Amino acid sequence: MKVRRRTAWIALVAVLAVSAGTALTWRLTNLFTPDRLCGGAVARSDAQRLLGGGRITEAGPTARAGDPTTDCTITARTGLGGTARASVTLRTERAVSPGIDTQARTVPQMSQLTGDRPGAFSNRTGWVLLPAGCELPVPKDDPLPLVSLGNADVLRADVWLAPDDVQPERRRAEEVPDPAARASLARITDGLAAAIGREAHCGTPVTVEDRLGDPGGESRASDDGKACGLPGLSLGAAAGRTTPLRERVTAEGAPVWICGIDDGYYVSPVVSFVATADEAFIGAAALAGELRTPLPAGWRGTGETDGPVLVPCGRGSLYLGVSALDGALRDGEQEGRSELPKDLFARFANAVAAARGCEPIAPG
Repeated sequence: MKVRRRTAWIALVAVLAVSAGTALTWRLTNLFTPDRLCGGAVARSDAQRLLGGGRITEAGPTARAGDPTTDCTITARTGLGGTARASVTLRTERAVSPGIDTQARTVPQMSQLTGDRPGAFSNRTGWVLLPAGCELPVPKDDPLPLVSLGNADVLRADVWLAPDDVQPERRRAEEVPDPAARASLARITDGLAAAIGREAHCGTPVTVEDRLGDPGGESRASDDGKACGLPGLSLGAAAGRTTPLRERVTAEGAPVWICGIDDGYYVSPVVSFVATADEAFIGAAALAGELRTPLPAGWRGTGETDGPVLVPCGRGSLYLGVSALDGALRDGEQEGRSELPKDLFARFANAVAAARGCEPIAPG
């Protein structure tokens, strides 16, 4: 009898040991984690490279036939409690959503994608256009039923690292470009965007390849009368300033030219200028019907006299836009303010036209 009891206890201890070992293996390693994540579109190795060490988990829905909607979060966890130490959220959004416009499109220091589907990436955030034809369903009760000019929405990526107590706008403004981090984030996001097209059966199948360009230029002094490197572009605010205006411009050859003006008061650029002939970007950035209104006499093209406009230039069409956080430039943290010129967009449009060898766009 004693022998049987001893044998039973030994067996129980062995079972408990195996169970404990299995639990530890599950909590501390990736032995039970699938090799492919987010519906099979993201390699676990790529996620690990982006997020660093830890056990990888995933959560959230992915695209299905007829609906490209995706919201997948991949998390790296550490310790027995599975504490989250880093994560990346990949979420589809309407191309005209405010978040995409204000947080992704007008940041010149980001690295842009080349090729048919535009996109841009910083070290910890980015976006890419879905394959043509991949549009998100618009809910009937949507309070913002805006529709873009093009026929594709976007996939956005955001990385979180613990502890993360820095304002995202400040982090983007002050970060030193990390080519490896940007390449990893772009690879995962671009690959998932292509997979969404396949799973949702929308658009033409696309090939994923390394197509990330260089980051935008360093911050430099802005030369009034030649702001953003454009002769003739003046913000009319140089005199009397104690805090010089500074600017950043996208890398040479980037599909979308962007220049951001920093007045020393806002974390993000107070004024951003955009110019591009990239048709896919134009389709994603502009609202349906926004660029169809003929401009007044003396102007060329269609749109609004304070932007955006679409105008013939060379062999294609040129999209120009200006966005501002304020109607005035601050003098750093000082009380001084100088109103932006009323004809700022006209100045910008004509300066770009001259730089690209096109006829003037605005009168005067």
